[in-house]
Amino acid sequence: MKSDNFKALISVILAAIFGGGISVFAKIGLKQIPPFSFTFFRFFIASICLLPFVLKEKQKIDKRILKVVLLSLLAVANVTLFAFGVRLTTAIVSQMLYAIVPIIAVIFSYLLLREKLKSKKIIGIFLGLIGVLILILLPILGKTSVFTGSFLGNMIVLSAVLCFTVYTVLSKRLHKLYSPLTMTFIFSLTTAVILSPFFLKDYMTNPNWLLQLNVFSIFSAFYVGIFGGAIYYLLYQYAIKHGSPVIASMTMYLQPTATFFWAFFLLSERLTLGIIIGGLLAIGGAWMVTKET
Repeated sequence: MKSDNFKALISVILAAIFGGGISVFAKIGLKQIPPFSFTFFRFFIASICLLPFVLKEKQKIDKRILKVVLLSLLAVANVTLFAFGVRLTTAIVSQMLYAIVPIIAVIFSYLLLREKLKSKKIIGIFLGLIGVLILILLPILGKTSVFTGSFLGNMIVLSAVLCFTVYTVLSKRLHKLYSPLTMTFIFSLTTAVILSPFFLKDYMTNPNWLLQLNVFSIFSAFYVGIFGGAIYYLLYQYAIKHGSPVIASMTMYLQPTATFFWAFFLLSERLTLGIIIGGLLAIGGAWMVTKET
């Protein structure tokens, strides 16, 4: 294994471990914190954590940084939609939906970068899409279904997944200009700036909610800010730089396993037959898509 690929793989594994807790701690924090404010806190904290390292790096910033800011808008849409969607579905299902990022990354790489699609990848795409349809559509059958989550919540999370995938594919080009650290900081800062008016609106509408936060909500905000914001996205960008968008997206089908353990111990969520069937198809399809990369 080449040195760069090994670095990318280590980044993927660590990102999956830290990222596995994002959905779980988000659900805990969102019980008391409005979605916009929660996402603002997440990336305000991430920006503060990254700032000393960015200043130390002293990377030259010029007008081309606007490209990073514009690309970051896709990631802003991802984290914002996720905050709304995860409130309506389960932590496990929301993370399973992100398992199709490798599949969609291959499709967008074909459409945007003209990369070739081999037969095994095409089969993997179909398997993954079937799995995702199971996770998204069958909650419509009702509470008696073995499938959990909600249709609306799953659709919102899926929209977040699409935004994140395009962000992943297009990030590779910008690594010729800026480091993973700079890319992550600009994304975090852009998110915090864009969401700051929404935080102020939440506060002005009901200023008491800040005073009513319990220790679990506060801890969840710091976890998703430090580990699920600064460290997670830095590792993800590092994997893109030293590997490829598809290799980096492998995080998404390792992450559901970590999420299950986080959710099992902290939220008492259980694996249902629907999650197992849909998740295995999504993860299996993603594996087929990326194994030849």
